[in-house]
Formats: sequence, C-alpha cells, structure tokens
Amino acid sequence: MDKLFEMSGVDFDVEEAIRHSPLHELAETWKRGQTFGLRGKHSCKDSGFSVCIGGDDEADLDRQIADALVFLRDQSD
Repeated sequence: MDKLFEMSGVDFDVEEAIRHSPLHELAETWKRGQTFGLRGKHSCKDSGFSVCIGGDDEADLDRQIADALVFLRDQSD
C-alpha cells in the first residue's frame, strides 16, 4: 500500500510551504477554488499537497509509523 504525506488547509500557502523543499519536485498540489473532476464540476475547498513516501504491502502498522516519523524528521526544515 502506498503511504501518502499530506498537508492542507483553507488558508494554507502551498507554494510557500514547499518552495525550498525537495518535496517541491515530488508533490501533487491543489489550490482552493481550483476545479477538478469530470468537466470541472467540483472545486477544491482548501489548498494543499500530497507526496507518496513509499509503498510496502508487507509492512505492518508499527513499521509504517516508524517510516512516517523518519520522513517527518528528515523533512522538518
């Protein structure tokens, strides 16, 4: 299963949040008001980004938590 790291918020400045981060190259971003879906009938209620931080179908929950904590420590700046 892929593991995603995601941050979002109504007033979240997604570009500023990842501007100087290596996540900038990996992130899928969206902005509040941006339309999506078939024929653009829906709009985003917030702004944010998500990054796939790995996938391991065999990892148990404790391992997934440990991997996520390592990722957060590495990206804390």
